[in-house]
Amino acid sequence: MIKNQYRNFSDEQLMAEIQKTGSHAAFEVLYNRYQPRLFRYTSYIVKDSLAAEDVAHEALIRAFYKRDSYTEIARFSTWVYTIAGNLARTERRRMTRRSIFSIDNEKKRYQRDVGVIPDDSQNPSDLLERKLASEAVMWKIGKLSPKLRNAITLRDVEQLSYEEISHILKIPEGTTKSRIHRARKSIHRDLRYLNE
Repeated sequence: MIKNQYRNFSDEQLMAEIQKTGSHAAFEVLYNRYQPRLFRYTSYIVKDSLAAEDVAHEALIRAFYKRDSYTEIARFSTWVYTIAGNLARTERRRMTRRSIFSIDNEKKRYQRDVGVIPDDSQNPSDLLERKLASEAVMWKIGKLSPKLRNAITLRDVEQLSYEEISHILKIPEGTTKSRIHRARKSIHRDLRYLNE
């Protein structure tokens, strides 16, 4: 019942409540809002769903324990995506150092479940075609360089603004737009060749 009082709070209002009272109920609302989003984002960086889940969880836990370092000058989303991105890059470096190449590991690394919500108005072949197209885009995003992959994931998957992405990646807004443009162009070009 206490959680319901926080449901309509903005992210920044929730953080203010967490900073003031240490409210676990307010944090739970933030956690539930951001865990799936951070999981998607970190999945593109570490390319391992279990590691990405751990990184997303760790980012949110760190946000709770470092709540006093958050200031409302920045949006909460920018702050927590920065934490998650840093943790994910560290995890990816750690995994790369420990990784031993195998075909099975590579295959698992790039597999990703893409959920499709069934729509009764569409026939199964349309649903299958959309799912295959979505999987092809996700696979291509995974093949981009880390710089392009981070930018396109934050913009097109997570729907963040160019300004937020610039803050998260610590690059100028013009560079952000350029990376997103190059990523989209690369994806479009490769998918066009697949359809020919």
